[in-house]
Amino acid sequence: MAFTDPMQAILDELDEDLAQDDLADFAPMPTPASANAASAALRRVEASAAAAAEKRSEADRKRDERAARREARLPDTRAVDVALGQALAEILRGADAAALIAKSGTVREMKVAVEPILAFALQTLVDKGTPKRDAARVLQKRLFPSRTA
Repeated sequence: MAFTDPMQAILDELDEDLAQDDLADFAPMPTPASANAASAALRRVEASAAAAAEKRSEADRKRDERAARREARLPDTRAVDVALGQALAEILRGADAAALIAKSGTVREMKVAVEPILAFALQTLVDKGTPKRDAARVLQKRLFPSRTA
């Protein structure tokens, strides 16, 4: 006579019933809420994929633009901005603008000539390897962009 655990006998019987039950292979029927959630999730994934593709496209465009500028030996726009900022700072230091501002207490009446700033920025770009004509062109384009572009 064999003694078996009554709980184990019940579990074995349930396992046999599940194995014979064809309904065990069916997924639960979708409800309107789960269908809406699934379609919303799909829309989010599609939107995310579209945004990622747009970012990649923009990055590719910028990469191509920078490569073309390097090939043409034109400085990056950030380098032009840095040259202009350095030029302005140098001209203001040379004119002792800090003392003038401290004396008058304002910058309201202060005038700064553009020519020395442009000359300093032009020389900075030329010193970094940009041909003089190209440096003048990119400075002009950066400071005075055409209205039609």
